Amino acid sequence: MAHARGMLEGRAVLRESVEQWWAAQGFVFPSAFARRARIGFVSRHVATARYEDCAFILLAERAGLCPVWSTYLRDRFVTHSPVKASYVAPKVVGGFSPRGFPEIRKIVLADSQICEKERTPLDRILLGSGEAMVAWHRRLLQAVYPGAWTTDPSDMYLARGWAKGYYPLLLSLAVAHGVLFEDFHGGETGEGLMRFTREVFEPAFDAVAATFGVAPMLVPLPWWRELGYYVAHHRADQWRTDRSILKHLLQ
Repeated sequence: MAHARGMLEGRAVLRESVEQWWAAQGFVFPSAFARRARIGFVSRHVATARYEDCAFILLAERAGLCPVWSTYLRDRFVTHSPVKASYVAPKVVGGFSPRGFPEIRKIVLADSQICEKERTPLDRILLGSGEAMVAWHRRLLQAVYPGAWTTDPSDMYLARGWAKGYYPLLLSLAVAHGVLFEDFHGGETGEGLMRFTREVFEPAFDAVAATFGVAPMLVPLPWWRELGYYVAHHRADQWRTDRSILKHLLQ
């Protein structure tokens, strides 16, 4: 990870080639990547502030990179995805016990069964107050990390169809414009992730490496159960002290 920024700066000559490759396939290159240098990014459907996002912020800062969240807001909600399920029913850390254990409360933002039955796009899910679900998450992320940059290439994702079609484009962002923080061999989705890695990630990784002559730059993003919890709005300015969740990242 310490060398990620140096590797990224050394590949600046490839930035134009990547942007031209996007254009040749009929897609607009994400402005967040075109306008900024030294980017570290994660790819999640919704930009929010789980403790996983906090871990990403800490690791990106440690590497001297600017955190960016690449999203897919127009994807449809399904209950079998642990991440998507958490968007409508986040488990929030409201505080800590005297022994340091996180105190969790579950907030129901929307009816997951109705969202799945109606195949609702994530950006169309509404809270009881009428606020968009993604806006709730955006407010939380901005409270935790003010000024957080996000980008949403949903048009490209939808045009390409399933992940096999769009993953080479996503990974190409890690050739010369940014460093992708992710772990495709571990995480919360278990067996589903192993299949995704084998059938989608590895072929896309190899294809991008063959196209540009260098492999996409990845930094492993850690995972343990507590990283799936959400920061509470009223604790947004305290998350950097939550050592029982972020563990060795704060040492």
